[in-house]
Formats: sequence, structure tokens, C-alpha cells
Amino acid sequence: MLLFLSLTIIACETISGDKPEKLTSNATENFYYFFEEFKSDSNFQYSRVVDSLITEIQDYEGNKEYLFIPWQYDNFSVGLGQEFEFIFETAGPNEKTIRAQGIDNGIMVFYNFKLVNGCWFLVGIEDAST
Repeated sequence: MLLFLSLTIIACETISGDKPEKLTSNATENFYYFFEEFKSDSNFQYSRVVDSLITEIQDYEGNKEYLFIPWQYDNFSVGLGQEFEFIFETAGPNEKTIRAQGIDNGIMVFYNFKLVNGCWFLVGIEDAST
């Protein structure tokens, strides 16, 4: 796992070095460029999800359950036939959350991302759908 993460980080820095317009002034990956690629490219998505991804599921009564669920490709561009929108939230300079908010359908999923050595990774999911 550590070797894979290290190779991914090195690869991220190499790829990002070839695309300076996608870097911020302090040589980190721009989150919005990252998410554009993350939401539709399965290989890129798999390379940017931590192995120990924890999914928090909350039922309608507020009870929470934490599960280790292996990541499966999620084409954020399609929306799985549901109507929803992405809302970008900032938890700090190195943490971002994207809320997939359903439109009259009960979907509400929070995708938590963290900046690690200049590259963004999906580190947690909270499903608060009803």
C-alpha cells in the first residue's frame, strides 16, 4: 500500500510538472482540474483513492455505521440517471468536500478529499441519503 501510494504521488508530481497551468502558485495540483479528471477517468480515479477508504452511512434517524468498502469506479459525469448537483465545500487549504446533493430524490453524499504531497486523494465518503 505504502509503495503504491508513493509511486502514485511521484507519478502525480511528474504528470503535473508537464502541465504547469494545472498547478497553483505553490506547486500543488489545482482541485478543480483534479476533479474534472477524477469524475470521468476510471484509471485516474483508482489511482487517487486511498486503500483504507472509510464509508460512513447514516440512516434517516441519524444512526451512523462505518464500513470499509472497496472503491468501485463512479462516473460522476453521468449521475447514474439521478438528478443532482455538486456543491464544493472547503474544510481548509488541504481538505475539500464535494457534496452530491439530489434534487427531490433524497441523495446526499459527501466525498472528502485531502491534499497529500501536492496531489488530491479521496479519503472518505459519508452517505447521508434518505
